[in-house]
Amino acid sequence: MAYDSWNIWSFFTIILIIIDSNYGQISTPLSRSWTFNDPTILRHVQLVFRHGDRTPVYVEPPEPYYEKHKYWPQGFGQLTKQGKAKAYRLGQLLRNYYSDYLGWRFSVQEVFTQSSALDRCIETAQLIMAGILARWDISPNSEPLAKLWQPTPIETFIPADEDTLLRVNKPCPEADEIKERLMDSRRNRRLLQRHSALLDQLEQILSRHLHTIEHVSNVHENMNIMHENGYYWYKWQPESGNRSKELSSWTQESEEEILRQLKLFEMAKYRSMFDDDFIKKVRAGELLHRIGDIFKSKRSVLEPAADSDRDYRLHLYSTHDTKLAALLQTLNVWNHELVPYLGTLMFELHQSRENSSQYYVQLWYLNQTADLLEMNELRPHRLDIPGCDHEEFDEQDLMCPLDDFLILIEPFKPPQDWKHSCGVHSELTAMISVNILLLIVNLTMMFFLLMGIMYVCSCINSRSGYERLR
Repeated sequence: MAYDSWNIWSFFTIILIIIDSNYGQISTPLSRSWTFNDPTILRHVQLVFRHGDRTPVYVEPPEPYYEKHKYWPQGFGQLTKQGKAKAYRLGQLLRNYYSDYLGWRFSVQEVFTQSSALDRCIETAQLIMAGILARWDISPNSEPLAKLWQPTPIETFIPADEDTLLRVNKPCPEADEIKERLMDSRRNRRLLQRHSALLDQLEQILSRHLHTIEHVSNVHENMNIMHENGYYWYKWQPESGNRSKELSSWTQESEEEILRQLKLFEMAKYRSMFDDDFIKKVRAGELLHRIGDIFKSKRSVLEPAADSDRDYRLHLYSTHDTKLAALLQTLNVWNHELVPYLGTLMFELHQSRENSSQYYVQLWYLNQTADLLEMNELRPHRLDIPGCDHEEFDEQDLMCPLDDFLILIEPFKPPQDWKHSCGVHSELTAMISVNILLLIVNLTMMFFLLMGIMYVCSCINSRSGYERLR
């Protein structure tokens, strides 16, 4: 694990966003309050959020708007200005939502922030923390910068491809094979067949095959981002002057209908890619158990958490839509909708007022984030985790006993030996296997060659004996 270095351009962007927000027309967020009449006391909060609005990860010609220097000057896969502003606003709203819990003395020493190593996730974490800790030092003798912004450490995993906590990309042949079978289900094949005419048209425009759910899902993702930035395919005028004839018949209405149809493929992708217990174990298990272990450490001194997690009051995890989708499906609380930018799962640990040894988990999902800049309060949805005993709570305060939560996530404990469980073989193992196979083949060939020689010799001897008898 290593701390990622700050990018100077990210730093200035954050300062500009903070200044703009502080002097703009955004109203003060409303707070969530707790009273002595509440049956529980909030003891800890862990937030898992997707990064902010971004540019396409990659646009390959002849796909419309592939000219990066003209349409995506910040680069592929990077936060947009809108995404940065919304991330900072989310930080402000979170600070006010939890103001009773955090208190006005809340400092950077009380929060632990961990991020996927991609730029867009690190910058999102920086911006959200800037919003949470805004105006941290307003004393008359403080430095001017201190009145606007507080630097915070953000931990990332290096190398990024080995990160199993906040990403779902680490090679796992066993899981990948299962995923391929799920993607190629009869239901998904029927979806491809029903929209074959549209896919044929898109193949002509893009000059590539769209034979799988994932291929079509990627087209939807890019087109949706382009629409969010005001770029419609039918309006595109390439610098080369060569544009697909199929786009000439499109209109804004027809293109929006095409986008709606393509969304079905992205929904199918997320419905399929985590629909297996082993996949859930390797793609969601580590983060779920990290959350559970931290909650256990808050409950008892006999169950300490690693890395001094007991000292933190707030844990933040900056990640991707795929990780949130994996968590939602593993907990069986997915609403069959795509995870939006800055979608946030809010895991809360509560302690009973009547029985101090009893702890509960309450889960909230913030999935209406498109209008964050206009919001003055957060309105997350409470998620009722199936399999929990809710008997002692009324319908308004449903919570999951911590022990029930820990039992529910136990089957998804990540494998101790990743390579063995995933069927990953090292280069040395593969080389040994190949050499053994070659040795077996060579020995077999030598055996049959020797048997052939012996047979020929036997025939010659038999013939010689026969000649002597004559």
